[in-house]
Amino acid sequence: SYIGGLFLTLALLSRHTGHISFSDFSSQHARLFISAVVSMLPLFGLSQFFSWAENDASTFVRAGELFIVMFLSFIGYVLVAKMLRVSEISKMTLLIKEQVQQVRNR
Repeated sequence: SYIGGLFLTLALLSRHTGHISFSDFSSQHARLFISAVVSMLPLFGLSQFFSWAENDASTFVRAGELFIVMFLSFIGYVLVAKMLRVSEISKMTLLIKEQVQQVRNR
């Protein structure tokens, strides 16, 4: 669905901005995809090792497992994307740093 949506978005944008070729943004999307895969593969291995998918644990334990995966996937994705110089992640970290500076200067 992501790839289909990508081409649909490309078609809609080309109506408003003129011709956009796939090569104009393919490297950015490749870096986003690589960031997602690299950050999620260790978590997939962790979940398989602990059998989290087949686990019949309590709701509280399952919620804890979900929190761990969500937290670590976000941190991992941001770190990998920053190393791959994904522009959105670089802008996000710069914005966070600026906000922290403003709070400290008050």
